[in-house]
Amino acid sequence: AIRRNFILIYELLDEVMDYGLPQISDTEQLKMHVHNTAVRSRDGGPPKIQIGKPKTAAATSTFKPIDFGKSNKPSKNEIFVDILERINLVFSSEGNVINSSIDGCIQLKSYLAGNPNIRVALNEDLVIGPGSSSAPCSLASCNFHESVDLQEFENNKVLSFTPPTGEFVLMNYRYINDFSPPFRITPTLNKIHEHQMELVVKLSADFKRTLSASNVRVIIPVPQSTDTVGIKMEKRPETDTAAPSGPRFQQASEYREKDKQVVWVLKKFNGQDDHSITLRTTIPNLDKTRRREFGPIRISFEIPMYNCSRLVVRYLRILNVPPSYKPLRWVRYVTRSDSYLTRV
Repeated sequence: AIRRNFILIYELLDEVMDYGLPQISDTEQLKMHVHNTAVRSRDGGPPKIQIGKPKTAAATSTFKPIDFGKSNKPSKNEIFVDILERINLVFSSEGNVINSSIDGCIQLKSYLAGNPNIRVALNEDLVIGPGSSSAPCSLASCNFHESVDLQEFENNKVLSFTPPTGEFVLMNYRYINDFSPPFRITPTLNKIHEHQMELVVKLSADFKRTLSASNVRVIIPVPQSTDTVGIKMEKRPETDTAAPSGPRFQQASEYREKDKQVVWVLKKFNGQDDHSITLRTTIPNLDKTRRREFGPIRISFEIPMYNCSRLVVRYLRILNVPPSYKPLRWVRYVTRSDSYLTRV
């Protein structure tokens, strides 16, 4: 029976499961997507499979939201709004900003019953386009989801739309004006011996002490002719007043000889803190040209509830719903590094 109905079983599993997770288990919904019919076992003759009308379509489980029962809705009406920003920045060896920009987006996850109309208000003083650098909040360019009412945004800086179910990008934008970098990297390179160079890298957090960055990762390239690298990390005092009730400061480092780079990882980096690492490299043929082979230093990080562009959500309103309709609304800001470099 399994051999005779192999195609039917395969099509059922393809609709029911996706990456090992259950998607659809309701019989009535499965009938809409599965068109092969079962074949009864017979004593003689070759196995035959009866194919229904030629309307069978390819399985589309990958593009469907997870099924939450007959109503196809989660147990709670929820909407999530994320303002995500990625920073591109280059520092000179003196610590001056050479180039900087921010690529951002407003991303939504909507699980609201009935897909009601939504209004997301942004900064009242928001200015878009070239020549707007003097405005408190100005974007170089932006584009919107097809459901956004552009005239409403032009007049009131309000994103008015009817959200589709699931996750989608409501708005993309680019920011190219000056902003305060969340981290500053200060490298100091000195020759201490005929065949030794010492590089001290100081990392400083220039954001509020109430915030913290997670998974900070610093990559420091060294010259290809380097023989050995000695690493000395700064030790944090046992009596840390910066975060007396939080977890202990954790950091780690390693020299990857194959890649000729040092990787320094800090699990949590509190605002207004600074930490340093010292590398002592042994280079056989040390000359002036070897100094140019240090760096550039790259850093990656993520800072929750922080953004550099000063773009904010003033309010999030759900329209034309009854008083008993009490959805949960979540708004958060996340800033990540995209290309964050410092020359040595």
